[in-house]
Amino acid sequence: MAPDRFAVSYETLYELKRQMHRLADDAESGGGGGVFEELGKQSSSDNKDVFGSQYVASKFGLFYRLSAKRVKDGADGLRRFGNTFEGFAHVAFEQDGVIASSATTSATSMQLNRWKSEKAAHDEWEQKTDAWNAYVEKIGAADYLREHPDTDIDTACQAEGPGRPAWCDTYRQNMSDDIYEVDGISDRVPPQPGEEPDKPADEPPSSATIKDGRGNVISSDVTYDDDYNVTTEESVVRLENGEEYTTRTEYHGKPTLIQPDNPEPVYDDENDRWTWDTKPAYSTQDYTSTSTSPDGSVTVEEVRIDDSGSERPGSGQRTVTTTSEEDGEETVTVTEYTRDGPYGEWVKVEDENDSGGDSGGGDDEPVTDLDPTGQNSIPGNSHYKV
Repeated sequence: MAPDRFAVSYETLYELKRQMHRLADDAESGGGGGVFEELGKQSSSDNKDVFGSQYVASKFGLFYRLSAKRVKDGADGLRRFGNTFEGFAHVAFEQDGVIASSATTSATSMQLNRWKSEKAAHDEWEQKTDAWNAYVEKIGAADYLREHPDTDIDTACQAEGPGRPAWCDTYRQNMSDDIYEVDGISDRVPPQPGEEPDKPADEPPSSATIKDGRGNVISSDVTYDDDYNVTTEESVVRLENGEEYTTRTEYHGKPTLIQPDNPEPVYDDENDRWTWDTKPAYSTQDYTSTSTSPDGSVTVEEVRIDDSGSERPGSGQRTVTTTSEEDGEETVTVTEYTRDGPYGEWVKVEDENDSGGDSGGGDDEPVTDLDPTGQNSIPGNSHYKV
């Protein structure tokens, strides 16, 4: 069931920002516009004839400058206050976007798994049907079974006497030989196919969409390779007011899951017993994820995982590059992380300049990965959520 709304009313936050900016505009126009502004920008000499005194004209000029400054400071404060609503909306929007995108991607993954299961079942039925049809054709039973579609082969061969089909002797002998594995063979008679299962669509599902009561839409689209492994995922969160958050993840190479060997016994103090410290499988598939926020900033996350043949399988490197623009000036921030194994946390790599030139100094910063895709639920890889 689609949710009635997101966690936060973004439109309300954006409207609060607009209202604060309108108040700022009103303050500027009402407190320093028209004739007041025209006289204030003139020199005291020009205003002497208006006020009838050089002294009064000079004092008016001073009053205008002080008043204009207070109006400007107040208007700027209102605008900054309004921008805080927009800032909160952006942060909450991105968080909701990640969660919602993960939900739709997970839904797509569930649809794919169901499709693959249905396809496998139907493919197996087709293989059994082909083998069975070939067998009944071989023993001469095909015409009889086509003419008697409501009678199965075992029922037809139960009767004794002249009415029993001649090919039943061959069928019964084949069944007996299979049971006793005569000559080491046990598959003379193939399994009967049974009732045909539902046939899935020719192509796997590749999209899912969630829409709430306000008109906000979250959609997820995926592409596959010939083996139906996901190669790309793209999620879009689109608000009714036009704000949009997108995430596109590209997976490199084939997915590889590694299951650790030899679990070690661990003593469970709470339950006073020994248990096996089994570790879940982890993936070594690399990926690149690009996210675009409503303000136009772009974050590129590149993750490289060391494979099973490396010195430390499952360890890896993660680079996050954020490009944003404010007042026409572009800012690029690059942050690097590493982890020491498939179950370790991503730790920020401190720059030498951040620690007074002492390489490796500073506090390590554990990072909790928010999966932009939600494709899998296997811990131990950056895009696999615990």
